[in-house]
Amino acid sequence: MSQERDLAVSDGTAREADESPRPRFRITMLIVLMVASFLCLFNETVLSVGNTAIMKEWGLDYNTVQWTMSGFLVAMSISVPIAAFVIHRSSTRTVFVCSLLLITVGLTLNAHSPSFAALITGRVIEGLGAGLLPTLLFSSALKLTKPRSQGFVTALCGVVIGLGPSFAPLYAGSMLSAGFNWRTLFVPLSIVSLVLMVLGYFLVSDVSERSQRRLDLLSVIESVIGFTSLVGGINVLAMSLTSALGWCLTALGIVVCVLWARRQLHLGALEADAKAAGEDEPSRKVPVLNLAVMKSAPIAAGMALIVLLQVANMGLAVVYPMAIEPGLGISAFVSSLMLMCPLLISQCFALFAGGLFDRFGAKATVLGGMTVLIIGFVLLGFSRVQMGVWGIGVFATLAFVGVAFVMPTVQARMFSLVEPQFIPDIVSGSQTSMQVGGALGTTITMGIFSAAFATRSTAESATAASAGTGAVSGQAYLSSFGVVSFTLAVLYALALVLAVIVVKGSKRPHNA
Repeated sequence: MSQERDLAVSDGTAREADESPRPRFRITMLIVLMVASFLCLFNETVLSVGNTAIMKEWGLDYNTVQWTMSGFLVAMSISVPIAAFVIHRSSTRTVFVCSLLLITVGLTLNAHSPSFAALITGRVIEGLGAGLLPTLLFSSALKLTKPRSQGFVTALCGVVIGLGPSFAPLYAGSMLSAGFNWRTLFVPLSIVSLVLMVLGYFLVSDVSERSQRRLDLLSVIESVIGFTSLVGGINVLAMSLTSALGWCLTALGIVVCVLWARRQLHLGALEADAKAAGEDEPSRKVPVLNLAVMKSAPIAAGMALIVLLQVANMGLAVVYPMAIEPGLGISAFVSSLMLMCPLLISQCFALFAGGLFDRFGAKATVLGGMTVLIIGFVLLGFSRVQMGVWGIGVFATLAFVGVAFVMPTVQARMFSLVEPQFIPDIVSGSQTSMQVGGALGTTITMGIFSAAFATRSTAESATAASAGTGAVSGQAYLSSFGVVSFTLAVLYALALVLAVIVVKGSKRPHNA
């Protein structure tokens, strides 16, 4: 079979092969897509170490300044659910250039922000553009590569996206330590974004399975209100579980998301009827996200498992460094290394897991990864000061590796169960699940940690006061994180039921 025919997206015809990227540009196109996706998630956490300077400049408190990240995430929660529709409706190049244009505009506004409101506006514009890129990356990469490499390609895309938020604090910390203003952080990023947009215009070709879909305005409105309220409400609750605003926003988000889901299923049924009647393109409005394809048990279980895995990610990314720095009496730099090193190791294992999926299927990777994940959190539950940096670091690495094994292979399993034209819907659904899971994870893990620490610190303070000794010990922080870890271990032991549903069936993907 010729190289051109290998690149055909659907029926292998010469016409479609000619419309696909030339073989010599395929790898270049993938590199451009991956770098852009890395950049968009890199921007998510680039202000995590710059918020202190922002607070001082404008006299803000923590609850206000945290919206530099929450605003970005809420904006992503708007664009992620509609990413599949946009990709079906527009060319790959158009979606890519528009995404980078929004990111460039947002970064430029951030670099010249005269006020906090302007900064948040820029972050929201960034988030709207960033929400489209992960779905575009996964769907394009899977169409540009052979089905038998699906697991490795999915893992590689996940690694590229996952490393972005981890390297951003190191970049920002280095720039700020060198004496640069926090606004300067956005200048190199805006230049890189602009260069990528230009490269994308010339190097990104169309691999989308396009259709003349009509935009359902009500679906978009419900999506914006529902997911914005849900993610925003959960972020408010992460700061205070007694916040009436947080509970009201969360409740509103759940109700509107249910209405949105019902409408997507209704429009999907109408679309199926239109196709059954022999219409090449449905005359009715179609769903922005095809939820009908996600009704099968393995895919529904996979989406639920992704939400739960994001809870683990938040526990490791947010609570873990908060506990080990005062718990072990180490510097912020050492604690960042204790977070980054296990993460980098786990991403290498993610690529290995992708290769295992291609050879042996989902059972070995998903069930094996879940087992490692549970063991890692159980061991973290026994964290003690005496274990030191190396002991606790090894346990954390096990938990990271478990997540890295399961996450990409669950996604690859779901991709293998649908036809190629539905892959953007699966990617968009999984990215939406990650957004919701990430917001839930912060609230859940921070809530458990805070409650456990309040109990332990109160008891230790009373004992210290009566004995005339010092204040709270480092072990109180580690023990509180231990409660979080044991809770997550139990959660993932129960989630093994979902993992079994995901992998039930053939040992290898049907299109391998």
